[in-house]
Amino acid sequence: MSAQIATVEDFRELKGLVLGLTGKITSLESEIKAMRDDSIPERLTVVEAAKMMRVTPTTIHRYIDAGRLDSQKVGERKTLVSHASVVAFLVKHSS
Repeated sequence: MSAQIATVEDFRELKGLVLGLTGKITSLESEIKAMRDDSIPERLTVVEAAKMMRVTPTTIHRYIDAGRLDSQKVGERKTLVSHASVVAFLVKHSS
């Protein structure tokens, strides 16, 4: 087995790779932060909450009526559910 000696050119190439990866990581971190900020709504429709909780919209209405989820009536027929209350419910009831 012979040992290989790294040359100055090897270090320059490695430095270029590291700098390139650092730039990509920074870019991905920015994209992830933007997704977090934009993709989590404060309120969900009943259908969205039902999909998130993997139950039917009827079950969501039952949870709202029982006080297990926070909601807000918007107009005559539309109800919005607090995203935070859905997450809290899921955490509390996860096994």
